[in-house]
Amino acid sequence: MNTIWFGSICIMCFLFSFIFLSLGAKRLKQNKYEKEIRVRCQQLQQYNNQIELERETFERQNQK
Repeated sequence: MNTIWFGSICIMCFLFSFIFLSLGAKRLKQNKYEKEIRVRCQQLQQYNNQIELERETFERQNQK
């Protein structure tokens, strides 16, 4: 009887640890993906700002 209790407790601990580890790994992967998206958005924003500056400069030069 004690072996059954011990075995079931071990199995439950294993299952819970597996669930928490898989959730943690999933969250880590999601955070990494979100970070890559933020970096890409920043790069696109900088590129957009550069294009906008060049456009304004071009318009000023053509107005003269």
